[in-house]
Amino acid sequence: MNLAGKIKEVRMKSGLSQAKFADSLGVTQSRIARYELGKGAPDEALIDKICSVYKTARAFFEEDGADKKEAAAPVKEAAVTDPNQKLIAVSANGYGK
Repeated sequence: MNLAGKIKEVRMKSGLSQAKFADSLGVTQSRIARYELGKGAPDEALIDKICSVYKTARAFFEEDGADKKEAAAPVKEAAVTDPNQKLIAVSANGYGK
């Protein structure tokens, strides 16, 4: 998940609108909207504030492994014995290929 998605996830899990989330951090709603759309990134001080106010580990914002793991996930296939069923490839994230 990218930084934009992580910011949105923290806000959504807190049950807040962009405006209320922004107020709690001392920034504008439009600034939060831009971050969530990936059209900008908060500075380190704001990330630290999000972590402090919303009890989120700093590592959550620094980890980038999920994107790489999903992109590199091998396709898993299963043999189908019923001739009326189609054989499909399913990636590790559960979506058909």
